[in-house]
Amino acid sequence: MNNQEKAYLFIKDQINTGHFKPGHLLSENQTRIKLNMSRTPIREAIREAIKQLENEGLLVRQGQKKSLAILH
Repeated sequence: MNNQEKAYLFIKDQINTGHFKPGHLLSENQTRIKLNMSRTPIREAIREAIKQLENEGLLVRQGQKKSLAILH
């Protein structure tokens, strides 16, 4: 499993299990620490994971590029 898949599955799981609730702001740094990835790989992985999750209607960008709110 590559970093993108790990980030996608982690974020989606956090949404589906209720750990990330509606209005939760996704933190790149916290996600990086939880997935034990360095900054550059997690940034790329999250960027791609976000595209997938936006297409699924699970998150939306708010204000700044890095601020994401969980919708479901």
